[in-house]
Amino acid sequence: MAILDIVTYPEEILLKPTKPIEKFDERLKKLAQDMIETMNAAPGVGLAANQVNVGLQIGVISLAEDRKTNSENKEYLTFANPKIIEGTNEVMSREGCLSLPNFCEEVPRFEKITVEFLDTNNKIQRMKLQGLPAIAFQHELDHLNGITLLNRISKLKVRLYKKELMKKG
Repeated sequence: MAILDIVTYPEEILLKPTKPIEKFDERLKKLAQDMIETMNAAPGVGLAANQVNVGLQIGVISLAEDRKTNSENKEYLTFANPKIIEGTNEVMSREGCLSLPNFCEEVPRFEKITVEFLDTNNKIQRMKLQGLPAIAFQHELDHLNGITLLNRISKLKVRLYKKELMKKG
């Protein structure tokens, strides 16, 4: 396994929809394992393939309900070609992003979702998620569709963030 480089905004790969995969082969299974290791090292609760410079619809999330759960005991969900079938109970979620360093903002998300995706055994799965895993799944699905947190907040907050980036860069 390897820790991959995480690309940051405004890298173009973060702003374009990713491509669906046909099937999980050994190369993509290794990518998913590397993504889990990268996510834990960062530390984060989810990671999309385009965040590690791969333009494919693959994501990983921690299924732990608590961000502070010891990474050795966490369960993970690896998914490809994800879809939300149903979402209920919209809440405001305070989110950060590994590709938007030093940025947190509240965005609306469903607290409970039913999702469909291709698993690493190339089977279509349907699953219910709630709480932090549901929010992380929605965040990573946004990434796979070329959407960042900046697309979900006011233009004023986006301008302020970009101004901060220019000062640092």
